[in-house]
Amino acid sequence: YLTKTFSIIDVGRRGSVSLRDAELNVFAVYPVPADVDKVIGEKLVVPELQALIQAGREAGTYVTRNTLDGVERNVAVRKIAHYPLYVVVGRATGEYMARWRDQTVKTVLLALLFCFATLLSSWLIYRDIGARKQAEAAVRQLNAELEQRVARRTAQLEALNKELEEFSYSMSHDMRTPLRALDGFSKILLEEHDAGLNTEGKRLLKVLRDNAQRMGRMIDDILRYLGIGRQRMELGPVDMVALTAEIFANLQAAHPARRLRLESGPLPPAWGDRDMLGEALRNILSNAVKFSPTDGEVLIEVRGSTEEKENVYSIRDHGIGFDMRYADKLFRVFERVHPTGQYEGSGVGLAIVKRIVTRHAGRVWAQGKVGEGATFFLALPKREPGHG
Repeated sequence: YLTKTFSIIDVGRRGSVSLRDAELNVFAVYPVPADVDKVIGEKLVVPELQALIQAGREAGTYVTRNTLDGVERNVAVRKIAHYPLYVVVGRATGEYMARWRDQTVKTVLLALLFCFATLLSSWLIYRDIGARKQAEAAVRQLNAELEQRVARRTAQLEALNKELEEFSYSMSHDMRTPLRALDGFSKILLEEHDAGLNTEGKRLLKVLRDNAQRMGRMIDDILRYLGIGRQRMELGPVDMVALTAEIFANLQAAHPARRLRLESGPLPPAWGDRDMLGEALRNILSNAVKFSPTDGEVLIEVRGSTEEKENVYSIRDHGIGFDMRYADKLFRVFERVHPTGQYEGSGVGLAIVKRIVTRHAGRVWAQGKVGEGATFFLALPKREPGHG
């Protein structure tokens, strides 16, 4: 599938397209080389690419010269959204520049032709009012054609985005089976062949199981995140007071050893999908519990207000908070503002919140301070959005 997808990219006679991870391991390449078995899965070090990835950039370009064929290539790199994978496209500089020169000539000729047409039209308009009306009609037609072209291009981009999302959903779904096999066979080894394993072997199998289960949870979260965009919305009025109380009661039942307290003021009813809004609130309230000290009372304050065109809801905790310098990372998939492993979770919960609020044509943001807690805000339109 990847080879077929890459084949539509024009890289010339001496270019290539490859898919790599952050360690520079090659997962797919096009055109397919004769020694493909020696390439796939191998770490092919490219200093410029390695520097770009280590810098944390999601996209970039560089120029490199291959030591084998001596050809200089222009390379463009783009990170795949939500995955630690990079698409690397390289094209020979000579071919690229030749194409650019040809395009430049065409552009100049078109510009000259446009200038000539403009001057001629101006002269005709000056001479004849009738000609001016014809020119105005031509302009209106041109605008209509441009609008149609923009509409077609928008439709193409939306279709491509949908195709990429469906591919991500399918790939994540298909990864479940081998992960379950890893976890299941590891469990069998530990339970039925315990006597044949030494202490180190048991430890390694446990590490394998833990990581397989962790990856399984991450895939489940990815599927849920992608599923938000595919889910049909059942819009209607939502009692936010009752919804908040219901979610909080479930949290208390799930954490019987924690002292949880909810302070909720009057909340205006929302318009949206109750299940989706419930999931968004559940993720925020769960985070409030997760990031609060375990040896004291966990106080969560929920407030609401009505603005001109939207209702704004705030959820405040008194936990560890966060540095506002990293606030833009909160709602990204797999992004964390706290050290990995210090707290449970895959880093997808708040990304799901943002996706849900965006589907409701709303806004979400957060404020916080280290050691003083965090406040999350949801702004939802007061009336039914024009689209779902």
